[in-house]
Amino acid sequence: MKWQNTYVSKSLQCNLFFMRIMKEHLYFIRNATNKKEKFLINKNLQLSERAREIFCRTIYLSNGHIHKNTIKYGEFITPYTLKCEIKSMKYNRDLIDINLTKAQYMILKKNYVEEYIPLKCEDDIEHEVERLNCEVLKFLKEVIYFKEFIYKKFIDCKIFFNIYPSLLHHVKMEAEFYRKLVLNLEHNKHCKESMLKKEKLLFWNHIMEEHGGFISGLLDRNERKLINKSEEFAKKYHRLEYKMKHEKNCLEKNIRDSLKLTKDFRGFKQEATEGILCCKIRGIIDPLLSDHVLREANHFIRILEEIK
Repeated sequence: MKWQNTYVSKSLQCNLFFMRIMKEHLYFIRNATNKKEKFLINKNLQLSERAREIFCRTIYLSNGHIHKNTIKYGEFITPYTLKCEIKSMKYNRDLIDINLTKAQYMILKKNYVEEYIPLKCEDDIEHEVERLNCEVLKFLKEVIYFKEFIYKKFIDCKIFFNIYPSLLHHVKMEAEFYRKLVLNLEHNKHCKESMLKKEKLLFWNHIMEEHGGFISGLLDRNERKLINKSEEFAKKYHRLEYKMKHEKNCLEKNIRDSLKLTKDFRGFKQEATEGILCCKIRGIIDPLLSDHVLREANHFIRILEEIK
């Protein structure tokens, strides 16, 4: 089977998930940037175009190389992604290449096995994935620098964004983690993954904790019930993170607890996404952001299911 090459399949899965995330980060940052900051907007557009090109290449290479057991989690795309993109574009008057989403829907729905045009041999696809990962690492170096630059400028009150400084730091952390994953894949091509379970668990629990805080802060104050739920999720993740850092021999229990909590949080995010799309929830949450955090919860659930 095509996905038996672990290096190829894991690289493509990683890039298929994270490159969409990176592309959306730049979209959110751009729409939060003061229009007079022409240099930052132009730099953002340049990086966004590179992200689009890399993502397009990843979709093409993923054709027939993503296992159906991975697809089912909904980390690459959800039933709401296209609707959220269209609605987000309507609000922001900023273009998103929805053709990439449509192509991804088609590929993941059929996994394109019957229409897949294979490269000459397994060495060809491995070589193409090596090139892709190299391109991703170059891109991430630039995007991390860009995020770090605007974050520092923002907290020094030298520029203004319609976004929380902590959210800028959050997206920079995700880019750094993505870079670490790709480097790990390149350094351990034919070996078992070297990243520890605990490291992944700590990272994603922290990301989920911050999601709880961000969602709470972006909801209208009259959405008291949803605000309380969101803050409660943040507190629960914080407690899990504390236990992992300070208690010994609790990894397996933390994995089980994280899985249960994240499934609950995923349900909350899914309901919120539906509510935002149907205009039933008041707040300043970009529709695409709601789908974005839902996919990250789905991704974490898949990781937890694999390591439990």
